[in-house]
Amino acid sequence: RIDTLPPELLFYIISFLPLTSVIAARGVSTRWRSLAQTASLLPARKTLLDLYLAAIVHPNFPSFVAALKPHVREFDHEAYIADLTSRGCVLPDVFELWVLEWPSKAVHFLAWPGLAAEVDLLDERLSFDGRNPLGDTAPTINDIP
Repeated sequence: RIDTLPPELLFYIISFLPLTSVIAARGVSTRWRSLAQTASLLPARKTLLDLYLAAIVHPNFPSFVAALKPHVREFDHEAYIADLTSRGCVLPDVFELWVLEWPSKAVHFLAWPGLAAEVDLLDERLSFDGRNPLGDTAPTINDIP
């Protein structure tokens, strides 16, 4: 069983997991929650984990996720990054990892490559009518307002 492995080895294993797996590992047990929180993750992955943990406790998180869910589309994450880099864009590590590893079920803001280019969220709790600057395809500098 994996739980019988020494903590040092588990820290090492966790350090190689993608963000969604680190998030899932936190839900296994109190021990795994602690291991995932204190493992030596890549700095960009640690930043994203901290963002995720801050987002999920925000009172508006469930309503934003529910409102955006119908607008989130599947997209080729690797192709999106390749398109940007092929045009000479130098991407910050945290942006690249965010595009590659952020769980689409947790999209809670209006800048996500898999989100429809036009999003209209108008109800009594959420009010936004706008354009996703990342849209369905990799943006060019001229695309960003």
